[in-house]
Amino acid sequence: MKRKGFLLTCVALTVLLAGCGNKVSKEDTTSVSVDKNGKVYSTVVDTLDKEYYDTDELHAMIIAEIESYNEKESSEKVTLDAADLTKEKSVVTMSYADADSYAAFNDMIFFQGTVAEAGEAGYDLDPGQLQSADIDGKEVDMEALLGAEDTRVLILEEPIQVHTYGIIKAMSGNVTILNKKEAAVTEAEDGQPGILLFKP
Repeated sequence: MKRKGFLLTCVALTVLLAGCGNKVSKEDTTSVSVDKNGKVYSTVVDTLDKEYYDTDELHAMIIAEIESYNEKESSEKVTLDAADLTKEKSVVTMSYADADSYAAFNDMIFFQGTVAEAGEAGYDLDPGQLQSADIDGKEVDMEALLGAEDTRVLILEEPIQVHTYGIIKAMSGNVTILNKKEAAVTEAEDGQPGILLFKP
């Protein structure tokens, strides 16, 4: 079973994601976010109504899974920041050393880096598949954006709310802009991951 599947089953959530450049403070929304140093923070929120829900057992299982992963990596790549588990609601916040750790731990696509690094990682950033994310309706020069050294790329496959540390300039078709730094990724019909290009 994928580690993400294991944790989803444990927490009885639909997703195990979230985070922020500043740690996610909206404890009513499952989301993922990144900071300028490359760290990823996650917050998972779910409402529970199961009388048999054992919060102590759930907490122990999450801790065991994190410790197992960190032991394999010989480093503290994943940290449980908080786990507010009640019979009615669970709020789990976690920190990841970098995007690779987040991707590996959750067994899913999650990339953060420059345009050049995205290409080296095998991601094809086709300007024709991207659209302007300017909330004021201004057109974006995709070629110039993709050619700029300071453009940052975030690629992820999970439908979730995302918070970046810069201004979102462009996105793939399965991304909806919420404000200048936040967006919501939906599951694409063709299975392609969500793509965001932003400027610090």
